[in-house]
Amino acid sequence: MRSEKPRVLVIDDEAEVRNSLRQTLSFLGFHVVTAADGWTGISRYAKDGVDLVLVDLKMPDVDGLEVIRQLKAQDEEVLAVVMTGYGSVDSAVEAMKSGAVDYLEKPLDADCLEIVLNRTLERYRQAERLRLLEEQVLRQGSFEGLVGVCPEMLRVYDVVRQAAKSDATVLIQGETGTGKELVACAIHNRSYRKANAFVPVNCGALTETILESELFGHEKGAFTGADSQKYGLIEQAEGGTFFLDEIEEMSSALQVKLLRAIQEREVLRVGGERPIPVDFRLVASSNVDLHERMQQGTFRTDLFYRLSVVVIDLPPLRARRQDIPLLARHFAAIYGGKRGRRTMEIMQETMMVLKSYAWPGNVRELENAIEHAVVFCDGKAISVEHLSEHIRTSAAAPGGSGFYGVSLGEVHEKLERQYLQEVLARAEGKVSEAARLAGVSRQHFYYKMRRHNLSRGGSSVGLC
Repeated sequence: MRSEKPRVLVIDDEAEVRNSLRQTLSFLGFHVVTAADGWTGISRYAKDGVDLVLVDLKMPDVDGLEVIRQLKAQDEEVLAVVMTGYGSVDSAVEAMKSGAVDYLEKPLDADCLEIVLNRTLERYRQAERLRLLEEQVLRQGSFEGLVGVCPEMLRVYDVVRQAAKSDATVLIQGETGTGKELVACAIHNRSYRKANAFVPVNCGALTETILESELFGHEKGAFTGADSQKYGLIEQAEGGTFFLDEIEEMSSALQVKLLRAIQEREVLRVGGERPIPVDFRLVASSNVDLHERMQQGTFRTDLFYRLSVVVIDLPPLRARRQDIPLLARHFAAIYGGKRGRRTMEIMQETMMVLKSYAWPGNVRELENAIEHAVVFCDGKAISVEHLSEHIRTSAAAPGGSGFYGVSLGEVHEKLERQYLQEVLARAEGKVSEAARLAGVSRQHFYYKMRRHNLSRGGSSVGLC
């Protein structure tokens, strides 16, 4: 915020309204600036560092619609709330199309006024915090290699910070390509073990016999070809962190041996007779829900509970689409830099395609897609044509989750209708609660319901 008290600019040609609002808003804790006409208000907005504008819709010199348009030209992020007399709701809705964030009906109710203004300012503060966080992530590159500012990823960062302070075993669950090894590395790098080794092994990449020898080591002559003694990977993680990827692929026999290693902090080499103590911290990961595997009887219950002291569930990329632009720009900077083009841009149309694609391979697939685009981009701006044909056609597929090839207006209408239906369902058809969840006034939510021809239950209704 620009000042300790939020600054509100009141633009209204009626002196009685201006004075009344000045008293009410001052009592509510706002710093108030007033203007008796639209042009004066437009001038004061730039001069006085205003946080929020209250503008009357009907004024003699220039109406509220034009005031909002002029303010938007000055500041695309302007927060304007329109005031309108009873019966002028359609005009208020038109103002909101022009960029207003909400509207109030005259005569103004003090409680309603406070709720609308505080809600609007809180939305501003949240957007500002998110913007600053995005800038920080881009400036620093990532959080220990992880990029994202959606609520789900912020929760992951918090768990990583807390888990790193202890030696608790951590289980990371998530689809392929979501960044499970990066999370494991982040935990190691933030722990007191960071000066020692981080030893990863993929259980799905090795046969049972080879995996046992790799994990626990073997003595000379333990089996054909064992010509010398070999230290296992768990031993190599002495003092550090041992990371077991795709642990769901481990056989039941090996699960028993691993459980003993975790419980006793010692390993028995293949062909060995004496257990060897090892100080290590275990982090495991799985592409599937291990709790379900345990219930199905394909994963040992005792091992599951040993592994799941701390559980981190990584969201798939399709569940954190707001991070796609941030990730795409991050990878464009990396691969553009490798080709001597550190200012690689991604065109808006290209970003729409990226956001509408399903990303079954998650972040890893997105990274590969951006690297592909950089290779085929001769300039500094990545266009749709630089993406692979598979991504372009999948994003444009009729009936799919993608919107590429559909107008921006159609996309907005489709998403808005879907959002309204979901909010109404969550609010069990209570419009006041749905409006609160959506962060808009009850009147505005009703308008949106009428616009999309929706009933309280979220279904379509007949037109009158």
